[in-house]
Amino acid sequence: MTASDKERKNIEEHLPYNLLRRLYLNSRISIKQLSEEFGISDHTISKYLKECEDKYKLYYTVDLDTSLLGFSDMRLIAIKFEKVPDTLLLKKRFEKDYFIQNAYFGSGDFNLIIHVIPLSQSEYTKWLFKFRVEFSNYKPKIKVVTLDDLIDGFIPIRKNLVEKSNRINNAEKKIITTLIDNSRIRLKELAKETKLSQMRVIYSINKLKKTGVIKRFTTCVQNPDKRIFLFYTLVITPNKDHHSILLLKLLNKILGEEDERQATTDYSVVSDTSGHFDSVFFCNFKDGDILNSRGQHLFEKVWESEYPITEQCVLTDLIVGKWPFNANSYTEWHKIMEEYTRNPITYDVYK
Repeated sequence: MTASDKERKNIEEHLPYNLLRRLYLNSRISIKQLSEEFGISDHTISKYLKECEDKYKLYYTVDLDTSLLGFSDMRLIAIKFEKVPDTLLLKKRFEKDYFIQNAYFGSGDFNLIIHVIPLSQSEYTKWLFKFRVEFSNYKPKIKVVTLDDLIDGFIPIRKNLVEKSNRINNAEKKIITTLIDNSRIRLKELAKETKLSQMRVIYSINKLKKTGVIKRFTTCVQNPDKRIFLFYTLVITPNKDHHSILLLKLLNKILGEEDERQATTDYSVVSDTSGHFDSVFFCNFKDGDILNSRGQHLFEKVWESEYPITEQCVLTDLIVGKWPFNANSYTEWHKIMEEYTRNPITYDVYK
């Protein structure tokens, strides 16, 4: 095999996944910048990027700090119905509800997972009571958690929520709602879409980034190369070894066996929560064997001394919103590993 053949083979095997990870960290990065980073021609970058967009249905969007937009805490609602409502009924109902950002059908311990961002705590209380009354004939068993700390990943939001914010002006709302649909849009097109000058757009974006409202321009994969979509929860009785030993066993297993050549990482969203569960996870796995070795059974084994209780459902359909799957590099988890390696006695993984 010639040097050029080896180079071509290396590009084919690694470039698509390197592009996905880079776009997850910054979806607005230019072709020229990618070309310089990877040492590959603009033409090749453009070719593989288009292939990734088509094959994996990339959704370019923004990761927002919704608390800075004036909204209440993010919540996940896991429901088991005695009688499952009709899909079209739920879709029609949820599409108009700006509290509901994403909703997924499930099979297993839960039938429905809803991601909710309320305008306020009082509004949320009213909303949840109304929801329970509306679906009372289906006899739902509802479990609610607040997403306290997103350890990794993010869950996309819909633009109808942003329009309700009282913390940003109308120009900023136009920019954010446009970026939610396509964060890779060119500056000239963004100005045209929002009917603002390019200078006004640049100023507003810089302001939104500086204040932390825009955390990152990013992307989600809507057609991952792994077909088992899983949501599961974890409840434990923590002991003195929880921080220093157990989590590190888990990280070693997850990080040590992660395959770089894939469109999405196994764990897309990992969050500590308060409420019915201690943690929640959105995952996608290649097959049942991988699920069994790296899914909730792994957590049950690692947390065995803390009496773990897990509940799970296979996500079977998207009702509204988007899938949260991404090509995360587990950067934050790697930092935890590195810090612990340097100072295993005193380092607290949750500091």
